[in-house]
Amino acid sequence: MCKLTVSPKDLQVLLLAVLGSFLVAASTHLATRASNDPDVDPVSSLSCEQLPEPQDVHGWFAQYDAIRRHARMSLKEKLQSTHHLLNLVFNPMALFNKEAQPLLKRMIKKYSLAIEQLQRLKSFRETAELQKGYIHYFEDARNLFMDICEAQDKSPEERRKILPELMNRKRQLEALDQRNKQLDAQLRRQYDIPPLK
Repeated sequence: MCKLTVSPKDLQVLLLAVLGSFLVAASTHLATRASNDPDVDPVSSLSCEQLPEPQDVHGWFAQYDAIRRHARMSLKEKLQSTHHLLNLVFNPMALFNKEAQPLLKRMIKKYSLAIEQLQRLKSFRETAELQKGYIHYFEDARNLFMDICEAQDKSPEERRKILPELMNRKRQLEALDQRNKQLDAQLRRQYDIPPLK
């Protein structure tokens, strides 16, 4: 009986193949549901002029929640993002994967709209820090995504040189996201506001 040996690299490739197949199947399965998801095309469904001016903190949160809901990923986009992040675990150069470009461009549009809406949203003393935090987050994320898209025109050597900086910006963005979410949760508890759905 011959003994089968599998290297760690082979296991990684196998794991990625299995996860990739699962994500493709799940993406196909959810395509119909995602097409009915109101978050799929927020750019055309919500304009700055449609947002009434809030009168208090509760009204502010209602508008802020609407902006964040329209800026987040749809079910299909979340699956695509998960697939992309799994690839990054094993190969940081996957950051420049051309397959991620359409998703990045959609998120750039969503975040640009969210920035404009948050800048127009009437600010309250109680919510000013959170509002600034999310404007900062959306601006940084949009700029990171734009730089990743622009890197497609660079040579592999140039991409390798800028990769550490982009990965560092990604980590900083994740840390900012966590700080914003903690402040969001604290304010919701303080003013008895339900979580974002």
